[in-house]
Amino acid sequence: MLRAIGLVAWQTCTLLRRDRMVRAAVIAGFLTTGLALLASTWSIEDRVKILFDVGFFCFQLVGSIMAIFWGSKSVGDSRQDGAIEWQLAAPISRTSWLLGKYLGLAVSTLLLGAVLLFIWQLGMIVGDYGTLSLGQLAVYLLMLLGWLVLLALSLLFSISMHFSLALFAGVGGWLVGLTSAAVAAALTPETPPEAQAIVRVLARAWDLQAFNLVDRVLEAPAISPASLLNHFGYGLILIAIFLTVAVLASQRGDIA
Repeated sequence: MLRAIGLVAWQTCTLLRRDRMVRAAVIAGFLTTGLALLASTWSIEDRVKILFDVGFFCFQLVGSIMAIFWGSKSVGDSRQDGAIEWQLAAPISRTSWLLGKYLGLAVSTLLLGAVLLFIWQLGMIVGDYGTLSLGQLAVYLLMLLGWLVLLALSLLFSISMHFSLALFAGVGGWLVGLTSAAVAAALTPETPPEAQAIVRVLARAWDLQAFNLVDRVLEAPAISPASLLNHFGYGLILIAIFLTVAVLASQRGDIA
């Protein structure tokens, strides 16, 4: 099983290396770093805060879009070029195929994150901001974990939907995750109790702001080890749930 997962993951990584979106994301990384450095000169007192607010916001946007796009497109491409038929016809189970597909997507996403981090660190040095602190690095790693969560969600949608619908559902899930906590905090006593219960459960179960801690990036430390462990545990649980549901869905019928 591990060998089958590794083979599917390797093939997925190889295909994604040729994706033009990778070059676009790297170019966006350079543009983002340049924009953040430029924006940081607009203020004297809050230069570092502006630098990270602009830079990490743009990286969050680029990485999330890439994760949703890759997760939604990967199964569709395998279906279209016929790779899924001959791979599943070989001694590879659907579970191994799906886990290998996610592993390949995750490794490619992490490599992209490493490239963007290198570009960002280079920009900080050029702009005379020094190197990232451990707290700032932890905030960036949490952002990468958020990308992996979106990747698992989009892969789940792509199992039962065609690319366009999976992409739409992935973007919708992303927006809900970003706003669920804010909506729950804005509830008023006039809101029906049933609606309050639904919104609060959703905010606790699906809150992507848990991976966006850029507002703490200047604190020392930016995040405590216990809190960091909680956030990482939350992300890993979400990934495990989405992949488990995806595997179960694939077992109940053809991968559409």
